[in-house]
Amino acid sequence: MFINQIKNIFNIPSIKASLQFGLVLAIICFTAHTTQSLENSFLNATFHLLSACLIFLLAFSLKLPKSLSLLLALGWLLRAIYFTKTAWDFRSYDWWGHMDYLQIILWGGKLNIPHSGYCWACYHPPFYYLLGAMFFKCLSPFFGQSEKIYQLFSLICSMLTSFYAVFIFKQVFDKPKLQLLASALVIFWPLEIISSARIGNDALLMTLYIMTMFYLLKWLNESAKLKFILIASGLALAAYLTKTNGSLIMLVLIFSYLLIALRGDFKGNYLKPILLGCLIMGIFASAIFVSAERSKHDFGTYKLIGNRVDDNLIVANRPENFIYFDLKTFLTKPFTSSRDDELGRKYFWNYLLKTSLFGEFSFKEQTELAATSLSSLLLLMIAFSACAFMLRQNGESIISGIFLVNFVLLLSAILYLRMTLSYSCAGDFRYISPMILSFSYFIVRGIEDFRSNGLKRLANLNCIFGVVFCLSTIVFFVCEFLYS
Repeated sequence: MFINQIKNIFNIPSIKASLQFGLVLAIICFTAHTTQSLENSFLNATFHLLSACLIFLLAFSLKLPKSLSLLLALGWLLRAIYFTKTAWDFRSYDWWGHMDYLQIILWGGKLNIPHSGYCWACYHPPFYYLLGAMFFKCLSPFFGQSEKIYQLFSLICSMLTSFYAVFIFKQVFDKPKLQLLASALVIFWPLEIISSARIGNDALLMTLYIMTMFYLLKWLNESAKLKFILIASGLALAAYLTKTNGSLIMLVLIFSYLLIALRGDFKGNYLKPILLGCLIMGIFASAIFVSAERSKHDFGTYKLIGNRVDDNLIVANRPENFIYFDLKTFLTKPFTSSRDDELGRKYFWNYLLKTSLFGEFSFKEQTELAATSLSSLLLLMIAFSACAFMLRQNGESIISGIFLVNFVLLLSAILYLRMTLSYSCAGDFRYISPMILSFSYFIVRGIEDFRSNGLKRLANLNCIFGVVFCLSTIVFFVCEFLYS
């Protein structure tokens, strides 16, 4: 009885699927540990394929079509191989600070949240570090005191993100092909694969953010059932307690409420959840206040960034840095860096779009052709989607409005951060990575808009751009794997 209630609350399709998910996680943990010590590449490949098959079976048991199940399995395969080949301190941001924070909680003898200035990353909210330390403590008796366990936590978060992205697009698109393309864009977005092996709170934030969006949309599609908005609000709070920019999903919830109210869509059963949502927003506001007071107590003032940033990251904050887009550099330099002006870091749009693909990292020379292809396709998809948006004749649906609110809020937040802090790293896309969800939605929605306006060739072109983008990502990582 109790298990059935839990199942109903979280909308789990079957208890069998839940048990299978637990089995998959166990096999994944075993695979992740075993492939680290295997010299034989054939055995490595066998273990990765086995875990990919389990992901496929899990997705299929969740009543996903074979095409989406296969997509998730392939997404897992790329992430698992990247995880195996990537050291825990490679292509990471401030890994030493995150590791210090985790070790303080893990070995402190009790769950004691450190002073904000105690370590490099200690100004961050504690939720990721508490979960990460618990995850480490559970697996270390089996796999030893390995930092790869923390990477494994990020890997699992990344796969949960992929699953929930698929669930979201199954809700918002009726046609299977559109569901497939939108899901593929999220699953094969290069930055998402890179983030899946990185120690830090970004992967968990992305998971909680997208889960919140799923339950928000579920609430709208299920006649405003109270349980879904409660879950969405709880996940939004968890996102904020993971990283401060998780507060943006709270704003998405609030603006979604307002959007529904302004359109006059309240029909009795919406009013109670809205009032309850306002109460929960009050709790969120209290959480933000407590966080600000913690920062003020520890630092003497409220700080967006709790540690001193390297002076080599300073860039100009003149209007041309935000207006100008250096197309030549963007297309001829495959990667960027937070410390090199020649790679486009001084221009906001160059740095934002390039880090949306590869972060501030470089990869093998053999990947550069695929990287250039991804950069070109990104610009084409943005241009075509913008044109489709302007051609739209019918009014925005509530669903489109929520994705648009998410897009505008995240973009406004990164603009504000970059204008406030004259550092190249302040314009890094990873701070607003959930924008990938909105972007993927509008790419696919643009295909529908072109077709509704009789522009089938443009619709087909935009579809081709999306497919080639996903294929280019696969080629990019295959080249990275083969030459590593």
